[in-house]
Amino acid sequence: MHILKSLAGLSVLAIGMLLGPTAHAMDITLAVANSTCNTIKAVGARYLQTHTINIHYLCKSSGLLAKGIRGGAIQADIYI
Repeated sequence: MHILKSLAGLSVLAIGMLLGPTAHAMDITLAVANSTCNTIKAVGARYLQTHTINIHYLCKSSGLLAKGIRGGAIQADIYI
């Protein structure tokens, strides 16, 4: 079973606290509901200005996101 993670706020600080300092480039995948995708991408763009990380976004409708998470079809590090 997947452990669902969420961000309490949509800020660069929240993503920074979640990911911590990165010495080397790493990849992270965010599964994001369409309703918040543009905002999360904007936050990610600001975070990328000061951190070396590759962020991959899986933006889906909330219904498809829920089905994919339950069925194991969506694999992500963070679900928003």
